[in-house]
Amino acid sequence: MIGLVGIGLYLFFALACQLLAYYLSRYKQKGKTAIVFFALNGYGFLALNYYFNSGIQGPTLLLFLLAAMIILVVSPDKMNRIWMAMNLLLVTGLLWMEYNTPGFIEFTYENQTVLFADITFSYWCSLLVIYGITTYIKFNYARERKLATDRAEINAQQKQQLEKIDEQKNKLFSIIGHDVRGPLTLIRGYLDLMEHKDALNESESEQLRLQLQESVDGTIEMLENLLEWSRLQYLQETQWEQVNISKAIDQVLLLLEKQAAKKQIQIHRTTPVIAQVIPGNKRIMELVFRNVIQNAIKFTPENGSIHITEKATAGAYIVEVKDSGMGMSDAQLKSLFTFKAKTTYGTNREKGTGMGLMLCKELLSGIEGTITAESKEGEGSCFLIHFNIPH
Repeated sequence: MIGLVGIGLYLFFALACQLLAYYLSRYKQKGKTAIVFFALNGYGFLALNYYFNSGIQGPTLLLFLLAAMIILVVSPDKMNRIWMAMNLLLVTGLLWMEYNTPGFIEFTYENQTVLFADITFSYWCSLLVIYGITTYIKFNYARERKLATDRAEINAQQKQQLEKIDEQKNKLFSIIGHDVRGPLTLIRGYLDLMEHKDALNESESEQLRLQLQESVDGTIEMLENLLEWSRLQYLQETQWEQVNISKAIDQVLLLLEKQAAKKQIQIHRTTPVIAQVIPGNKRIMELVFRNVIQNAIKFTPENGSIHITEKATAGAYIVEVKDSGMGMSDAQLKSLFTFKAKTTYGTNREKGTGMGLMLCKELLSGIEGTITAESKEGEGSCFLIHFNIPH
């Protein structure tokens, strides 16, 4: 537009070279090669532009500064000194040559208007590029700072979780160690007594046998819960399926029928007219029902009763297990679904660690379910198991 046809045509070649540098950097992962190519091509073009575009009277010195800024931003620190020195020597050499050789560089502008137009356009372009580079640097700085803050928060949360997991692990091993050691010690004592047949009479031997059986049953129950919990944890992602709640409870009651009959406990059922099928995981649901109903049997006295009620509400399906047992204190209720739950004994001295309910709560969360309890000492307990029903 200002009459510099030769340098304008060369500019197309320079642009092609810069696009090649972009290609090398972006798609070939040759960043250093691309930077060297970009810098040498850029400085070479500007040196020619200085000669053909009126030297010190044109906009080339402004463009040299812009080129230096671009190269300093993208180039590694070790190479920046080389590019700074090259820029300084090249510009100084061109100025020295123009100063010492009058007429070496011609004034190529047709008039003052063209000169001002070229300088103004070059200034605008330089300002826009500087603004873009500065904004990009500030944006990346802010992003990196946010990422660093987020990482610090995540690390702090992970540390807390690890400490919590470590605390729970220690508690878990403590419970396992206590509740496994007890039955094994009892078995060993029983075997020692068997060596001395006259040490116990028939009644004492039967009492010891029953005590041993109850202790072993409690340990088996605890290990079953732990193994099921470990298996589901290993799977990581819960397998969802359509589950008939009433059939799942029927399956559990078949397993616990003898246990309830032994204490002559009546189990009453209230089920919906139409069987409800909801999304969940059958193994988890049966594990939860087994623990809750087993606890109800354990802490309900002989000739007591247990009421199991199923009902569907707006967006939820609720299973209520209510017993006429010994109930719980407020302190027991608060620690019921945590590792703080203490070992308790049923009405017939059945042993319970409280671990089963804690595992039930954790497993239910994986299928978007919840479990809560209401109880008063001497008035029984009521467990409410909630499942979400999609709309």
